[in-house]
Amino acid sequence: MKKYHIVYKTTNIINGKFYIGLHSTNNLNDNYLGSGWVLKDAIKKYGKENFIREILFIYDSRQLAMKKEAELVNEDFIKDNNNYNLTLGGNGVVDQWGERNHMWGKVAPNAKRVKATHKDGTVVVSDSIDKLSEHIQIARGNIRNLLKKGIVGK
Repeated sequence: MKKYHIVYKTTNIINGKFYIGLHSTNNLNDNYLGSGWVLKDAIKKYGKENFIREILFIYDSRQLAMKKEAELVNEDFIKDNNNYNLTLGGNGVVDQWGERNHMWGKVAPNAKRVKATHKDGTVVVSDSIDKLSEHIQIARGNIRNLLKKGIVGK
């Protein structure tokens, strides 16, 4: 059992974008920055040294930390493009794959349109990687990798 349950804010000191999350730990100075995939991609892009984490709240129980995160990371918060959060807070790390994910089948409120140009010149624009994947018959993961490499445009 972890001793501390924190709600933290990790900020990109280059562009000001931030992430709010919760973390359970025995060491408050463990250098944990967060686990959201958008945040992790940003850390790879800008370098770990360009992110700072500040502890907003410390709790004795994970449930209290989850409650505070849910209060802070609400629907209005995730619509703001100045943060790296994609989903509502308060869930902690749980199995959220597929139909167990509360966003299953929905377009994220902060989603950006995806545009792909086929080698034959056909242009496809979609509001989600999943829909683009279905339309052009390329696996979702491959599209994400192409986006990271800049081969498929946004």
